Amino acid sequence: MEARIAVLEHIAKTTAATLERLEHRQDQMLDRMDRRFDAMEAKFDAVDRRFEAMDRKFDAKFEITDQRWMMLNTHHRQDFLWLIAVQVATIGGLLTAMARGFHWL
Repeated sequence: MEARIAVLEHIAKTTAATLERLEHRQDQMLDRMDRRFDAMEAKFDAVDRRFEAMDRKFDAKFEITDQRWMMLNTHHRQDFLWLIAVQVATIGGLLTAMARGFHWL
C-alpha cells in the first residue's frame, strides 16, 4: 500500500511541477505577445498620425477649392445676369424697330 501512496505522491509532484512549468511558459508567451502587440500598436499609431496629416493637407486643399468654387459661382451668376440684360435690351430694340417699321410709333 505504501508503494501505491509513493506512486501517487510522485504523480502529484510531477503534475505540480508540470503545471508550474506550463504556467511559466504561458506567462512567457503572454509577455512575448504583449511586446508584439505593443510594437503593433506603435506602428498603428504611426499610421494614424500619417493619415491625420494627410487629412489636414486635404482639408486645406478642399478649403482653397471651396473658395475658388464660390468665386466662380459668383462670376457665373454675374455673367448670367449680364446675358439676360443683353437679351432684354436686344428684344426691346427689335420691338422698337418693328414698331417704327409698322408705323406704330
